[in-house]
Amino acid sequence: MPFRNRRLLTETIAYAASQVKSIDLPREYYLHGCHLHMTGVVTHTDVTQTPVPFSLSPATLIDKIEVIADGKTVLKSFSGQQLYLLNQIWGKVAGLRTAPGVTAAASTFALYLYVPFSIPRSLNSIDTLLDPRVYTSLQLRITWANAMLGLFSTLPTTGTITTDPTITVNPDQSFGKELSMRNLFMQWAEQHLIAATSSRMAIDVAGGHMFRGLTLITERVAAGAIGDPANNILNSFEIRYGQNLIWETNRALLQAAEAYGSELATAPTGVFKVDFTEAGMKEGLLTEMLDARQWSKFRIWCDVTKTSGTEYIYVIPDQVVIRRGVGEAAI
Repeated sequence: MPFRNRRLLTETIAYAASQVKSIDLPREYYLHGCHLHMTGVVTHTDVTQTPVPFSLSPATLIDKIEVIADGKTVLKSFSGQQLYLLNQIWGKVAGLRTAPGVTAAASTFALYLYVPFSIPRSLNSIDTLLDPRVYTSLQLRITWANAMLGLFSTLPTTGTITTDPTITVNPDQSFGKELSMRNLFMQWAEQHLIAATSSRMAIDVAGGHMFRGLTLITERVAAGAIGDPANNILNSFEIRYGQNLIWETNRALLQAAEAYGSELATAPTGVFKVDFTEAGMKEGLLTEMLDARQWSKFRIWCDVTKTSGTEYIYVIPDQVVIRRGVGEAAI
């Protein structure tokens, strides 16, 4: 029997400032991914101080998106704006994003995000479908930012969210036959503070699995409590296992290649995508991935320039756990 696909309108996730809200994801069939759509309304009643939204507002209102299995195993973890930037690389176009207005009136803000469970832009994406049946629970968790502080780097004199945002969740399922390959695609953002300008800032990435690639995102916290993506922090970097050179590039070349590979006019600000497959962000194969299963770690050496504010590099590995056979234990 061929695969059949369906999309479910599961439920909505309600807003609660600075709190965590979660829903259970369906576990009866394979999962490709989840579509998330957020809408809300903000109103300014006084603009003696003109508000300034974050550059990717309202994605900044979502402090963290997580997918948690069995109450403890993190399969996905990144901020709303990090996922929005990743979606641009995978989807060839910036997703829906309507920023809150800056005039003294009510304005609707909106955002679309996609959480992938199978590797995007893969020649055989079914090789990494998520099999939730091996878990006793599977949750989508949203950590909300603190109201207006999650939307604006410069706040209006007075203002409030007058219609609380909600996130509608649409999981994509596949069913109809059993797969012999049950590989697990995991991603989480690891934060690294840039303390000073350095030509050799070391960032270790834990090995033990396969890697389709990884993404570096540079952010600067200049105003407000949330960082904005910035290009002029990371100059170049190399990836090594011991003395073995795996990857070496600079900012301009990588972002030009990134735009070409993702079919965008320009690469998103502050995003540096490494794809270890030969196709380079187009249609890679699992057999071309970086095999780090026998490594305890590998290292990214970064040439960084510390400019102003508080600056970070976030590393998001595209990690694949190789598993085979029906009924194999969950990670």
